Amino acid sequence: FSISIIGSSYIIYLGISMLRSDSVTEYNQNNSQNSSSIYGSFFSGLITNIFNVKAFIFFVSLFTILIDSIQGIFFYLYPIYFSITSALWFMLLSFLLTASKTVNIHKNKLINYFLSAILCLIGLFIFIKSIYEYF
Repeated sequence: FSISIIGSSYIIYLGISMLRSDSVTEYNQNNSQNSSSIYGSFFSGLITNIFNVKAFIFFVSLFTILIDSIQGIFFYLYPIYFSITSALWFMLLSFLLTASKTVNIHKNKLINYFLSAILCLIGLFIFIKSIYEYF
């Protein structure tokens, strides 16, 4: 109970701090000097995800839940399919959020506000759900 309350409070705090921060304007001023390439973004995202413990725990927990319900040839095909689709998703996401000229999270205040509101809603949902389950 207390871990979910602390975690949800921290997620809400992150969302509120994103709403209040001026990181978009600071990034625009600093990024005019440091332009990143597509390859640099790809390798930076790859190294980050390889050493990301949270992603490892997420994938291991997802596979342990799904592995019991998969039968036959799909038992062998699903991990390959999942790894390919996950890799393509994270490559697209890192390209869109860093190198793309149209959808760049650091240059678009609307996307920043939207994502911070989503964080606040997720934290609020976890908080309410944990309170509801405890009482």
